[in-house]
Amino acid sequence: MTVDTSAWRDPRYQEAARHVQEGAWKAALEKLSELQKDYPDYAEIQYLIDSTQIKIDLEQKPVTGRSTLMVALTKRRRLTLIAVAVLVLAVLVGGWYGYQRWVEPMQISQRFQRELTTSLTQAELAMSNGVYAEAVTIFEKVLQMEPQNQSALSGLNESQRQIHLNEQYVEGVSLHKSGDTTSALAIYKELLTQEPDYKDVPERIAEIGAMTRIEDIFAEAELAYQNRDWSNAILLYNQIREQSAVYKLQVVEQNLFNSYSQSATEQLAQTGLSSPEIDQIAELYRRALSLRPRDALVQGNLSLIGNYQQAKAFMAQQRFDQAIPTLLALHIGAPNFLGGDGSKALFDSYLGYGAQFETLGDLPNALFQYNAAAALPIDGSIEARLRALKVEVAMRPTPTPTPTITPTPTPDPFVAIMGMMTPTPSPLEQFTGWIAFKSDRPGSRSGFWVMQPDGSQQTPVNDPTDLYNAMKIQATWSPDNQRRIWVEDDGSEKSVAIYMWRYDVPTHWRDARVELLNNSGINYQASFSPDGQSVVYTSQRGSGPTDGEYGLWGDEIFIFQFADFNASGYVKPQRLTHNEWEWDKHPTFSPDGRTIAFWSNRISGRAQIWAMNTDGTIQRNLSNNEWNDWDPVWILPRRDVPVLKDQNAVELFDPDKYKADE
Repeated sequence: MTVDTSAWRDPRYQEAARHVQEGAWKAALEKLSELQKDYPDYAEIQYLIDSTQIKIDLEQKPVTGRSTLMVALTKRRRLTLIAVAVLVLAVLVGGWYGYQRWVEPMQISQRFQRELTTSLTQAELAMSNGVYAEAVTIFEKVLQMEPQNQSALSGLNESQRQIHLNEQYVEGVSLHKSGDTTSALAIYKELLTQEPDYKDVPERIAEIGAMTRIEDIFAEAELAYQNRDWSNAILLYNQIREQSAVYKLQVVEQNLFNSYSQSATEQLAQTGLSSPEIDQIAELYRRALSLRPRDALVQGNLSLIGNYQQAKAFMAQQRFDQAIPTLLALHIGAPNFLGGDGSKALFDSYLGYGAQFETLGDLPNALFQYNAAAALPIDGSIEARLRALKVEVAMRPTPTPTPTITPTPTPDPFVAIMGMMTPTPSPLEQFTGWIAFKSDRPGSRSGFWVMQPDGSQQTPVNDPTDLYNAMKIQATWSPDNQRRIWVEDDGSEKSVAIYMWRYDVPTHWRDARVELLNNSGINYQASFSPDGQSVVYTSQRGSGPTDGEYGLWGDEIFIFQFADFNASGYVKPQRLTHNEWEWDKHPTFSPDGRTIAFWSNRISGRAQIWAMNTDGTIQRNLSNNEWNDWDPVWILPRRDVPVLKDQNAVELFDPDKYKADE
């Protein structure tokens, strides 16, 4: 209930107060009674009426006798007491008057201002936190208290504006996500006219613009693809991949793969290509493999190119005996390869090899090579037939008798030619501490090469003592020959575990055969470190983008330490390599156990020899060339390892089943 405090301003109140001060109680009572009628809720009036009535009653009460008190209160004393009472009453009335006029209004004003200030502070805090609905509620409360408060009016307008902007933003984002970029773009632009740089609207507008450009590029790429304009299709699809890693991902990668492979295949049917042009075709196939690593057709064509290039390198060195088998297989399996250039190279090799035999006097072998060349269905075979005819004439006996000649062994023309060429490669035993590896590059009849640990001095070698395989077997034994690791298939070809035989305990003990790792994945190529304290291996138990921490994905390098095995015999291996589609395989420890070499087809799509620290850091390409290099083995000092006789110790897992992609 609101108390009407305006009575004290009424002139009758002032007049009643004056009557009280003069002792005119009845006049005062009359005025106070009038005031009470007009101000019934003003409690102080009733108090004054009661006090005034007491004074009137005291003056009107008759004296029937003089009590002891009255005797003591002489008239003078009574007058004095009455004056004091009047004075006290006047003080009370004056004090109440002052309280009502000044103190109480000031207190009410202070409480009002405090509540107003607190509410404004809460509203502004809600605005700063972006809780605009709450801010609107508080500002409206403030305006109920003070309708013309400018801070509240301004804050309410701003909060309502922000709510409206956010509603527009939410609508725009929803349209954007649904694919209606045109409507979303209109809303985003309207938002920027109201508030520049609102949230992430500029970025979203840029994204729509980029997406529009991508859609235009995609349309051009599709048109080029349909028209079999592979070069433009490749260029445009790659532009899309550079601008967005997810835009129509499956379509883009599928069509880009087809563009690479189709472009390469069409060029592969041409004739008269130079060596750089053939290299470009091979590069197209490698890029296709980067998108679909296990495509058999592309792998086959890339292999044909490699074989052809190697055969041409042999021809350049006059090593026709090595070029002919490869070219013959190419002629039989792919007669239209390079528009028939493979068959033409075979023809030239037959002629060259025949000429070598003819120079050395081996006419029968020369005739055989010339006849083989003449049998090829190519233009120019007339030359081979003429050479064969010439040799046949030379081989016919003459009527002039000749002395009997003691038969001598027919000389090998290749041996004579090789004597004038590069010396025989050194054996692998001479390169302890180097990395041996296989390669399809020309220059090594054995296919083996070696290089320094830093990748320098890449040199062809031969392996007359089979040291390469001996090193692979040696790496499966601990340095003391008391433990051997191997991998074993459970029969499903989906789970290949790593086991260890212990030869320091009886073979019938349960601990003689230890399961080191079984993660329901394919694990292989396990090798001991030189100190026997850790094992590095290849596994398809990687973590791909969608398969979780231990999903099946590609081939990666892992390592585990024997010191990390817990009491239950389990250990969590450390993953050293991380790829998406690429393969990392065939790990091998350096002699000091600080470095691991392996091969990978990352980046270029070609197999290359890489190295890294044993914690997976500082991964670098060592061989770094245009050929394929794979299966590195660090050459350590040879030591004798046991020859297995126990049937239970025979290797049960065939890793070649899992190397089809190499």
